[in-house]
Amino acid sequence: MRFLRFVAVLLSAALSLAARADRPGPEGTWVGTIKSPFGDVRLVFKLTAGGDGRYSGRLDVIDQGAKDLPVAKVSYGEGRLLLEMPNLGASYAGSLAKDGNSIEGIWKQQGEHPLTLRRTERIAALKRPQTPAAPLPYAVEEVAIDGGAAGVRLAGTVTRPNGAGPYPAIVLISGSGPQDRDETVFGHKPFAVLADYLTRRGYVVLRYDDRGFGASTGDFGNSTTADFASDARAAVGYLKGRREVAPGRVGLIGHSEGGVIAPMVAADTPVRFIVLIGAPGLPGGEIVVSQAESLQRSMGGNPRQVELSRGLNQTLVDVIKRGGDAGWVKQAATDFLNGLEGDDDRKLVGEAVAAVIKDPSTLTGPWTRYFVKHDPRPVLAKVRCPVLALTGERDAHVEAGPNLKAMEQALRDGGNQHVTCKNLPGLNHLLQTCSTGSPAEYGDIEQTISPNALEAIGAWLESTDP
Repeated sequence: MRFLRFVAVLLSAALSLAARADRPGPEGTWVGTIKSPFGDVRLVFKLTAGGDGRYSGRLDVIDQGAKDLPVAKVSYGEGRLLLEMPNLGASYAGSLAKDGNSIEGIWKQQGEHPLTLRRTERIAALKRPQTPAAPLPYAVEEVAIDGGAAGVRLAGTVTRPNGAGPYPAIVLISGSGPQDRDETVFGHKPFAVLADYLTRRGYVVLRYDDRGFGASTGDFGNSTTADFASDARAAVGYLKGRREVAPGRVGLIGHSEGGVIAPMVAADTPVRFIVLIGAPGLPGGEIVVSQAESLQRSMGGNPRQVELSRGLNQTLVDVIKRGGDAGWVKQAATDFLNGLEGDDDRKLVGEAVAAVIKDPSTLTGPWTRYFVKHDPRPVLAKVRCPVLALTGERDAHVEAGPNLKAMEQALRDGGNQHVTCKNLPGLNHLLQTCSTGSPAEYGDIEQTISPNALEAIGAWLESTDP
């Protein structure tokens, strides 16, 4: 989920350097790791020396799957390197070692983080054995389709079995935050893996970049869950119009927020089935509070800090639900801090309060306002098509038990008799086999999606839509 989900450090870095004769220059390939509670993020800077003494460069963010991001501005002199990235609110200042093989410095972006860059000749590739690789036994087509609003053009990929069809088809709907068509995270491409699995089983599959992200056009920042649902409806209409697709056999698979969107579409648009993965069944405000608490606990958070953070988050959610603006949010955070007894408690949440006061925009934007007020249960009660709801037992984003129970109850209360709910043991929010469920594990796990989870989806589709 958006500000609930793991922190993805997507960087655009800048470099412009002048070398000194008494030490090697910075040209070459540099790698460093930013440590965060949500996992390590590896950065690779590739610098090339120009004839005028300046440098150009590109940046890869390995664990986010970002490659060849442009490098813009850097200054270097007397062994000191300064990288400035105002578009990201980020900077890096470091000292180049005399042997020219390392740079020790501080990365500043929503706090200060030690970052050592080391010269390297080779970057170890992430092991993601499930990511599809050519040759593939099906056709792959790049498409661009009209989205759910004027000015929205969705860029995506269609994978389809070889042959004339007609075939059943599926739209994949991603989770919160700006997502590419593969739902790329820490080098994993869950939607690429899922599309590969489904297409090999005879489905046409469409996955697309979120509006305003990747190659898609539109305004992501001012869009809400309802807007993304409009895009998903457009995607359904597109698939129904393809000649190799059986129009009466188009279904949806939604992950995380996509599991909120899929029922919104199915409630008013004819679809054959929906599959919900790690989806909320409780109101968004409750999800925000419980998710933050669950994430902290999964990462071994201080019990008292977890308790205080829950109180702060509940306070802020209540203000947002009442329509409070940025001023109200800042005041609520300040009052919460001042109302605590003892310096120890104030220190435990002081940094979080300071972050809210400095920039409350994430909490007061259109998406957050919509999400915390949205209750998926009345929507689920309107869904009449077959539904498969899957959760991971160790999901730290959307607590499996209460949300799965709420989804099933709402669907059955609405009269839907075609409901299957499964809580898969040992799996996390991405349906990886895991130890704790913490997002800090995501990048370390080679598996992208558990074969057991894929088989659960495949077997249900075979029985529901033979």
